Amino acid sequence: MAEWMTVRSLGLTALFGGLALSADVCADDVLTLYFNERPPFNSTDPSGKVSGLTATPAVAALRRAGIPFRWEATPLARQFALIERGDTYACAVGLYRNPQRELVGKLSAPLYRDRGMVAIARAGLGLQDGASFAELLRNRRLRMLYKTGLTYGSSVSRLIQQTPPVVEMVSVETPVMVQMIRAERADWMLAAEEEADYLIAQAGVPPASVTVVHFRDLPGGETRHLFCTRAVPDALLERINAALADAARTTTGERP
Repeated sequence: MAEWMTVRSLGLTALFGGLALSADVCADDVLTLYFNERPPFNSTDPSGKVSGLTATPAVAALRRAGIPFRWEATPLARQFALIERGDTYACAVGLYRNPQRELVGKLSAPLYRDRGMVAIARAGLGLQDGASFAELLRNRRLRMLYKTGLTYGSSVSRLIQQTPPVVEMVSVETPVMVQMIRAERADWMLAAEEEADYLIAQAGVPPASVTVVHFRDLPGGETRHLFCTRAVPDALLERINAALADAARTTTGERP
């Protein structure tokens, strides 16, 4: 995983999202966007620009709504802690909606809908593409690697709660989990389909040593959102949601 970037390293253009701030805008009026390097959802290019499947629509909506913002690279666990504390004018970018998050923060309209969850499994297991997720959960010989604090969306999480697999809990970064799969410290893990190949490449393992498995019985992918603190006013979130709706209508060719 790429090392965390400090805000200073982003440069003024990325820091303020390319917006020219007027003199009467104070620091407290600039919305902080928490993100972690997670291609293809959020990633920083050499010039310091943050973009991706969730970062790009977030930027477009904030610019459309006229809301100044800055990026702050923040580990995921700390993002959750800051959102739950609730006293910063900030949003995390690209998180799933679930009941626990709705209790402690505010979620925007969708930024992006995932293609779905896949497994990254040891090639030696012989799992075939199109396997059954339900059968995999019931297999007591296989150990699922599960990152503490991570959610895989409400639908998948509900299935895991209904049929708990044999689990190895870890707190390491996701590419390290892929290395653990290859080293037979566990047998399989979940990942968003969009990032599976990236994680394997970041882990530095031979592609032939692991298998990406699509499931025939999983529901479609879930939506990702801005996850904001309680300090973000409802009126501001409504402006963001309206901008996201406008962007969606433009994309689909619908008229307001």
